[in-house]
Amino acid sequence: MAAPAEPEAEPEVAQRFLAGLADPIARLAREQGVIEAYLPTTPIEADEPLAWLTFSIIGQQISRRAARAVFGRLRDRLGGDLEAPALAALPEADLRELGFSYAKARAVRELAAAVASGELVFSELHDLSDAQAQARLVALRGIGPWSAQVFLLRRLRRPDVFPAGDMGLRRAIVSLDDLPRLPTVAEAGQRAVAWRPYRSYAAKYLWNHYAAGE
Repeated sequence: MAAPAEPEAEPEVAQRFLAGLADPIARLAREQGVIEAYLPTTPIEADEPLAWLTFSIIGQQISRRAARAVFGRLRDRLGGDLEAPALAALPEADLRELGFSYAKARAVRELAAAVASGELVFSELHDLSDAQAQARLVALRGIGPWSAQVFLLRRLRRPDVFPAGDMGLRRAIVSLDDLPRLPTVAEAGQRAVAWRPYRSYAAKYLWNHYAAGE
């Protein structure tokens, strides 16, 4: 198995590695060329990690447009910035008025409280392995494997993360492998093992493939 490259060479090495595999992903890597695996995917990507995870919780089971609206109202309610102490202190009733469900209001307040108290320190996640960082995040209410994995990929810039529960990735695998049905989350995760240690890049190639409708 190829060793992960130094950060400055990573996109080129990942593309060359995936393009050289005896695997259908090689065609995507050759066609798309060198890519940036960690490009933003949310309207609040430039904000702090707390804002990113809050948006992730808000967006569960609702459209991206609706999530942006709720998040915008929350940010306005807090004066433009999501500070952990202020968010943790926001009454549940206020969150419900902004469009939160009961479960999401509770999850967001508990997340903010963990950050405010120092129970969760985002900078410490950089020193953990992928598995350890994911476990730390999914221990929080409202943060599931998909949210944790995408956080590792997008925010922590980990090169070998594959959010197998992502519907777009699973549909892209159907196209890639000409499958008769959608793979399960477990099957998608097992399929991605062949793309280690650059599963984050394979995911990006697949997302691009799916977005292009190929």
